[in-house]
Amino acid sequence: MFDTKNNKNKRIKILEAALYLFSRKGYHRTRMREIAEHAGVGKGTIYEYFKSKEDLFTSLITYVLKVMDEYAFQEVKPDMKASLKIKALVTGYLELVENMPREAIMVMTEFWSEGIRNHIKFDFRDTYKKYLIITRKILEEGIKKGEFKETVNVDNLSRSFLAFMDGILLHAMVFRRKEIDMKRIAEDFLDAIFKGIRRR
Repeated sequence: MFDTKNNKNKRIKILEAALYLFSRKGYHRTRMREIAEHAGVGKGTIYEYFKSKEDLFTSLITYVLKVMDEYAFQEVKPDMKASLKIKALVTGYLELVENMPREAIMVMTEFWSEGIRNHIKFDFRDTYKKYLIITRKILEEGIKKGEFKETVNVDNLSRSFLAFMDGILLHAMVFRRKEIDMKRIAEDFLDAIFKGIRRR
């Protein structure tokens, strides 16, 4: 999921060094010098790509979210029925969380705690809007093609899907993954949703 090849560019090397160190030492205790050493670059090189430690931290979150997006949407195909697109999106996201490197989960946890304590600014609205728009379009397509009921509240249900996915990520942060049956969670959630929105 995350690039492990030796031919990565310097920016990616710095981001992945930051991912490794922030996940182990935390944001506050990690020094820029340590990140540079781990990435195999000079400390000054970091500032060619990132204005500050906070900028590096938020850029790392953007990088992690981008990788998550690419993974979660890869099984959603244009020719699928709407219900299968929803299923592919939800199961793809759960597989992502299940297979996500522990470092990525730890750095997301660290981001939430540091962001609250030190008011680190990061706007998640664009990420949320992307998921909402895609989910809304799929639901509208299902209604238009007669697969879903016309009474479905597309906006509310789209937000419910997003809240569900947020909750799964939070569970992965709090619990050991072997305690969570991702496949069963996806099946039960989708079964409940489809029973409510499918045309009989």
